[in-house]
Amino acid sequence: MKIFKISKTGLAIATLFFLVSMAIIPLFPAISDDAINAGTSPDSNTLETIKSEAPTGDENNGVCQMYDTIYVPEEDVSLAGIQNDIGYNVDAGGNNIKSLPLYVGEPVDMTVPGRGRTAALDPGSSDKDDWYSFSVCEGQSIQVSIDSSEDYDFELMDFTATSIENGHAVDETGMYFLHVFSNEGADASEYTINIALGGQNDGGSGKDAGDTIGEAMSISPGSYSGYLDAYDWEDWYSFTADSGQGIFVTLEPVEKSDYDIHLYNPSGELVYSAQYYGEDELEYPADASGIWKIKVDMFPGWDESKWLDNYFLYGSGAYKFTLSVGGSAESVPVPISQPDITPVAQTFIVNDDPTSNKDEYGYLAAVPAANYIDDGKRYVSPIVYRGVDKVPTWFTTVDETTQYLVDDWNDYLARHGVTAAEYQIDSDPIKAAAAIATSRWTSSDTAVVAVDGSSFSDEIITVVDEDRTLSSSPSVTRVQPGSLKDVGGNFVNPMFLGPKWGAIHVVGKGDNFGGDTGIITPRYEAVMEDWWPYPYDTKGEDIDTFYPVTLPGMWMPYATSDDGLDELQIIKYEGDRYKIPVDSTRSSIEITIETDEPSNLVVYLIDPNGNVRRPSVPHYNGGEIKPIHYWNGGHWQHDQAEFRTWTIEPHTEYSVNVHNAMEGKWTAIVVPFFDYREGDVGFNGGYHITANIRNYNTGRTSAALSAANGAVIASLAHAPLLYVTEDSVPAETSDALSALGASNIIFVNINGASSASISGATEYTTMQEVIDAIKADSNSENFITVTSLASGDGYFAPAAMAAAYHGSPVLDIGEAAEAYNILDALTAWREYAGDYYHGCRSVGHLPLMGHPFDFKDFLKDALSGDLPEPGFDLKLRWFGTVNEGIHGLIDGYGLDRTGQEAYLFVAPRDTDIRDPICYAMTGNNSYAGHIPVETPAFSSDVIVRNILYPAIIYANPGRNVTTSQIMNYPDGYVWRANDGNGYPNYASREAK
Repeated sequence: MKIFKISKTGLAIATLFFLVSMAIIPLFPAISDDAINAGTSPDSNTLETIKSEAPTGDENNGVCQMYDTIYVPEEDVSLAGIQNDIGYNVDAGGNNIKSLPLYVGEPVDMTVPGRGRTAALDPGSSDKDDWYSFSVCEGQSIQVSIDSSEDYDFELMDFTATSIENGHAVDETGMYFLHVFSNEGADASEYTINIALGGQNDGGSGKDAGDTIGEAMSISPGSYSGYLDAYDWEDWYSFTADSGQGIFVTLEPVEKSDYDIHLYNPSGELVYSAQYYGEDELEYPADASGIWKIKVDMFPGWDESKWLDNYFLYGSGAYKFTLSVGGSAESVPVPISQPDITPVAQTFIVNDDPTSNKDEYGYLAAVPAANYIDDGKRYVSPIVYRGVDKVPTWFTTVDETTQYLVDDWNDYLARHGVTAAEYQIDSDPIKAAAAIATSRWTSSDTAVVAVDGSSFSDEIITVVDEDRTLSSSPSVTRVQPGSLKDVGGNFVNPMFLGPKWGAIHVVGKGDNFGGDTGIITPRYEAVMEDWWPYPYDTKGEDIDTFYPVTLPGMWMPYATSDDGLDELQIIKYEGDRYKIPVDSTRSSIEITIETDEPSNLVVYLIDPNGNVRRPSVPHYNGGEIKPIHYWNGGHWQHDQAEFRTWTIEPHTEYSVNVHNAMEGKWTAIVVPFFDYREGDVGFNGGYHITANIRNYNTGRTSAALSAANGAVIASLAHAPLLYVTEDSVPAETSDALSALGASNIIFVNINGASSASISGATEYTTMQEVIDAIKADSNSENFITVTSLASGDGYFAPAAMAAAYHGSPVLDIGEAAEAYNILDALTAWREYAGDYYHGCRSVGHLPLMGHPFDFKDFLKDALSGDLPEPGFDLKLRWFGTVNEGIHGLIDGYGLDRTGQEAYLFVAPRDTDIRDPICYAMTGNNSYAGHIPVETPAFSSDVIVRNILYPAIIYANPGRNVTTSQIMNYPDGYVWRANDGNGYPNYASREAK
């Protein structure tokens, strides 16, 4: 746990701060201490500014790279006045640790980093040295010359930093270095590197290993080296092994190129391959005696016939390998096959109805006909929406995404000489269900009936509806560095902010200011520090700390350093506050403000615990998106300011909402938003505010759960799904039941959503009965589908499609309201604690402690001058609450079964079920996935594509390299994250 030592003055301030704050609001929501576990360790420091230091690495973790290591288009280099050493568009490092990789064995090409040969030195600007690294195989000689108009020289060094002679044949395989430097009196100039490796010594033979299986070089068990490049694509070796002996091969590329091992039996047949990124290990039990062969090649290599057009080809350098024969080898792992599905040549189409859920209930009626079990086999076909022109992903409408899916599906079917029969689902759910039932079944002993809930509506209560006038001008407090108090190494100005203030803006003035600004709230949380220092990579004023005054109390604006600080400006904005009482979590808060003229007026929504909940900080800051291949906010274009702060365009209407709202008094704060482009802009004028509480209709939510789970039950039984209304059995449903001859009728009627009576039906009126019925089926997996019914937008329909595929119940996350609210609160906290990085939001890190929080110990330490990191163990408490709440929900239904449960959450990540849910629910006891997209139509596209994947992947002519195209990079790099720590990236280790 990080401890802050504070001065006597700071101690007095801190003590006052805590006493005042604790009198106002509890630090945490009411959570049992049972949620706390010892043994965690701190992984973040929200009060420590992250600086861009030189990346370093080691042999285990690779070379550390900053997130903003970028490739600058060559035509843009002149904009920044930076160097373009051997194609990297940066200056080569000044020592061997910072050397740039030089790919000797690849075609010279200045547009590809590492393949260029031209660079520059500028001794007058302290650029006197450039270092490059490259791999060499034992026995190869290095030949180098430098061409330049200036007095430049070079030296060669081995991996021990010992100088070696030019033309030297190396004694050991490894990384070698070229050091180019300027002599005394030399001026700035470019230079050209001429470098070549002489000879080959594959397998210690003094020559190249064979290039074909028939030319394989004979070797005995042992350790060897080799070399491959753009002109030598593969090396073949042969050896003798007897049946029953184990064959073990390890392969280690010296550079970042990716080499693979392929094993061939005495009959010349490929029997096994090791094709991981980085080091490869192959283990195989010989099943025949004779001469075995191994091939070492590169991925992707240089054979254009293997790849699609315009696929980037690369690979070169030395490698080391070890061959061992004998002992016992493990059997070859059996590949995990794709799910066994039987595609049915049909496509169900539902026309989108944006004003009701009729389309969702029609969709559900098609689920048992499109995605079902029959005689132990899984049959699948797509259900898609039409008429959704929303653009949820910047560039593509939902209809276009749907068409991509349909095209792939039709291409797959065309390969088998069939065409999908399109079925248009009726806009009336009751008619739609009856028509599907009688057209897709000639008879069915079993039929499932659920409640058509499309006619139910929620109750809306207006709590605020009025015209107001607000005059809010910036009120500036200027504090000189000498007047700031030292608290925990930060330079703070404690101040009491009352309810009249709506927002606070902190500015660190000074052209040479080298620190950052932030705020400690009355809840003792540090927020708004930069991950991307302001201004970009240089000293200067910091202006991007703007935050709502969530609670009246003691606030502590601060600077992390007084280096170059002229003054700390604290700018306050007046705002209007509205109290919104909520007495049930089964409700949503919806607030809208309107102005006659475009303005910068916004509304913040604060929950009863003092957490900012809305507006959500958008993923993108609002800057103008540049064309593909151009970097938003690149320092060489000097436009980074456009992409580092949240841009809210002037507007006449601004709305926020939150679902499953926690009980208590919420606060809406209306205040002008700081315009970073225009500077401090207040507001003086009138506005209208409307605040509604939408109480969920129990009939609506119960009908949705009934229909969604009814579709799952029908899918498992391959039986039709039909509907009743709120109070009767429609004629269409009665006629369909008679035509089908159904005698085993299952009526899913959760909470008695319908008063209709069906003679002879087995009726399920509780969620538990429904779950028991689903889990009783042998095809039901240990899978739990969770959606949200709060918005009323109909995500329960595509959720049921996924649930039907896995034989899973569909649950409502609203039943775990505390977990839902804490999940939303922690997501908003991370958003507001983060920063924009080239236009994209990089979220902050929740605080944590090394041991459980104890209030008495905290007070004792605080009074002695030892303060824990702001926020205490918020990460553990909040994520623990989310996990316990969701797990408690499923455990209460008896769904915590043997083995790991799989969760699938279906609802938008930005407005409903927030995306950290997967983090919270993944661990030793469960794992989780999320369909996070907007609109039921888009959700359906994602789910249906996943269900159809084992079939439609064959519509892709490049299917054998599909994953390779996604993962065309080596792993093992250490990337420095915005918490200041380095993390190895092993995302691509297990597959290519």
